Amino acid sequence: MSETLKRGQSGPPAISALLAKYLSRLRTEAALHGLWENLPSSEVEPYQPAEVNVLESRTALEEALAAAHWLLDDPTQRTQFQVRPMRHVPDWANLIRRVEPVPFVPFALGYFPQLVRDVHQVWQTDPTQWKPPQAGTTYSGLWEWGELMLAQMRPAEALFAVAVLRLLGQTREARQLLRAIKGQAPASWHLLLLNEDAALAWHEGDFTTAATILQSANSEAPPICFNRGLNQLLQGKPLLAREQLARAAAQLPETSAWHHLAQMYRLLAER
Repeated sequence: MSETLKRGQSGPPAISALLAKYLSRLRTEAALHGLWENLPSSEVEPYQPAEVNVLESRTALEEALAAAHWLLDDPTQRTQFQVRPMRHVPDWANLIRRVEPVPFVPFALGYFPQLVRDVHQVWQTDPTQWKPPQAGTTYSGLWEWGELMLAQMRPAEALFAVAVLRLLGQTREARQLLRAIKGQAPASWHLLLLNEDAALAWHEGDFTTAATILQSANSEAPPICFNRGLNQLLQGKPLLAREQLARAAAQLPETSAWHHLAQMYRLLAER
């Protein structure tokens, strides 16, 4: 065992404690939705708090929309990115359960922290050698739904369709739809769309382009700081990563799963 892991401050026990709090929060939310008691015993392993396998569709949708609430100043526009307007995204509940878990997730529309289900996988993965999975999953109706929302002058739902297409690895289709949305979106969406551009580059494994896009943002909003830090972690720049991730975590409430994920990546950068 390395000297780093022997020290308690930045080793797996600290991450386990963070994720134990995270799991407790998810359990509370699942109970509120009446789901926890119906989960198979294999879904949750309370004796292994570093593993988070609870995945509830409404919680995932709330987290997948959270970036918009930090990147849009207008409260009226933020209401367009609430759960209710997005509840008709095709097959969301089944879709999220078929997406493969990953160790690294950016803070952008469509992504949710529950994609990181095994902390041991995060800890054992060399960030500088990791790339997002490129194999895509095709879901019929998602592209058509996005186009329909755009035709109905509902760019928020169309943009979320872009995000879900990206999540599934269908980045070419996501780019095409995003270009159309930019012609309809209000100017006040600039920061939100910039973050989505960076997420597209990120999902294609082009961390350099994603970092350049994020650096051009004149903002210290939590999603921007989070994504800058994540990119720096993946590019082998742990000192810069720690600073940005700490800044993101400090702004996010502890009730947010994104707060805990930022803290976990910050600890990873301190190894």
